[in-house]
Amino acid sequence: MQCEGVTPEISVSTRSIDFGNLLLGQSITKSINVQNTSKIPVKVFLTNVDPEKKHFKISITEFVIKQFEEQVVEITFCSEDQSKFESTFNIEYTDVEECGTKKDPVPITLTAEAFKVMWDVK
Repeated sequence: MQCEGVTPEISVSTRSIDFGNLLLGQSITKSINVQNTSKIPVKVFLTNVDPEKKHFKISITEFVIKQFEEQVVEITFCSEDQSKFESTFNIEYTDVEECGTKKDPVPITLTAEAFKVMWDVK
């Protein structure tokens, strides 16, 4: 008898997203692909997400990915405050039974800037 040990593994399409410069109140949505590269289903949690969910909104923060499939996570930036913004969240994952095979988190950095345009017409 022979057994093969399998642990959860994922691949992430990017580790940083720059939303660029936007006018106040404008929004833009970008996405990250999280792919399960292992032979077992993987349970994924997004942690340390902006607690106020004020500027960066994430479409889904907990999901299961079947073997060799992927999940698209959409992230939207919008602000009414003029400022530069940076936020980091983690993608954590484990096997679906959570049998102690939790892997090191994958950090994702988000950056953006919101500004207003003022016209001085004389």
